[in-house]
Amino acid sequence: EEVDEILEKLGELLSANAVIQGDIVIRNTGDLLVVEDLIGTEDDDPLVTIQGNVLVDVAAGDSLAGAPFLERVQAVMGKLKIVQGTVTVTTAATTDLPELMYVAGDVHYTQNTGGSAATPKLRTINGTFRISGGGIFAYSQLANAAGVEITETSTITHIDFGGITGTGKVTTGTDSLVLANATIVRVGGVLPSVVTLAKCVDFDSTYSGAAQTETTIDIDGANAAFDIGSTKFTGAVTITTTGDISIPNVTSVGAVHLNTTAGAVNVSGLTKFTAAATISATTVNVDGWVSNTDTVTLIGVTAVSAPALTTLNGDFVGASVTVFDAQELATTTGTIDTAAGLTLHLKSMDASVPSATVLDWATMTTLKVFGQKGTSALDVSAAASLTTLGYIGAEITAKAAGAQSNSLSLTASNTKLTTLTLGGYLGSLTASATKLTTVDTSGAFIVTTSFTSNADL
Repeated sequence: EEVDEILEKLGELLSANAVIQGDIVIRNTGDLLVVEDLIGTEDDDPLVTIQGNVLVDVAAGDSLAGAPFLERVQAVMGKLKIVQGTVTVTTAATTDLPELMYVAGDVHYTQNTGGSAATPKLRTINGTFRISGGGIFAYSQLANAAGVEITETSTITHIDFGGITGTGKVTTGTDSLVLANATIVRVGGVLPSVVTLAKCVDFDSTYSGAAQTETTIDIDGANAAFDIGSTKFTGAVTITTTGDISIPNVTSVGAVHLNTTAGAVNVSGLTKFTAAATISATTVNVDGWVSNTDTVTLIGVTAVSAPALTTLNGDFVGASVTVFDAQELATTTGTIDTAAGLTLHLKSMDASVPSATVLDWATMTTLKVFGQKGTSALDVSAAASLTTLGYIGAEITAKAAGAQSNSLSLTASNTKLTTLTLGGYLGSLTASATKLTTVDTSGAFIVTTSFTSNADL
């Protein structure tokens, strides 16, 4: 046991002192013999640190590319742990660097056969990682790199650089990531300004450590899954895909345009739209939406639930929207432009001319207010298509005669209104010559009530 302990400590000392000063170059059998004198390749030989650069070049047809020399080259490569310069590997045969963990400079890895993670333990590259080949490039363990540059992209089917936590980008060209045949793409770092993945069905941008700058993303595989980890978009971001767009971690955006042909959009963490926004989807989750200062346009969406929305300083446009549920919204300067037959839920309808705020006021069928302010009348005379009205009035002062100044007046102009539900506080209620069939005042406090000539009631 004591001998085993001594041998273990000796191995640790050998590893700690296994440092090669100078460059390691393998381009022919002569170079290989020299390097084998410097680096032991037996199983019990220690891993080494290279205080210089590493260059390995195994050309097709060269003697190094065949047995037994290729196995000997691989044995040397299997002993490299740390390189304090650059690493350049060009090989026509399948090789790897199984123990390499850290490179102070750049890494250039050209493997004509491609299709594997040549450096499964590599976590840090202070410079740029440049790779070429095809098949699968899976480097999920790589945490730090100034950037990843990929060439010969047509045969790549799968990439995984999702572990990168710095701001380095994964690119195939100048500030772009374009892969014609990749079906699975997982990347860390800030996305480049152009991402085009014609056949991708699973896209995941994992990095959440910095704001996403201006970018245009096209993910066009069938029913593609989409996810992005960034919490803030500082530039204009356009995303087009065939499946769902899930970005619930985003809390702040500039101009944003989200387009999915057959999926849902989840922007539930977004609180404010400060620039023009367009969302095209079958359904949308905007649960966190509190306010907007520019136009928000929804395309293809029929129902909108915005439980946190309180301020509409910019416009809302939804040509297909027939349900707009925003029970905390007291309308202000923005307009609501939807489809005919609208069901509208608001906290308070404050505009003196409601049709100037709700552009489909005349064709709206259902209106419910959940805290109508008590300082003015709610005029629904121009809501000619209204069939159902729900009114909950806000309390101004303690209950007393004349204390409520708000009023609601229903007349013969409301030819389709049949159902009225009242709650809260109301100074004056008048219903004259209407088509009302049902009125429910349970729990309502109304000072003055007048019903005249409502034959169907």
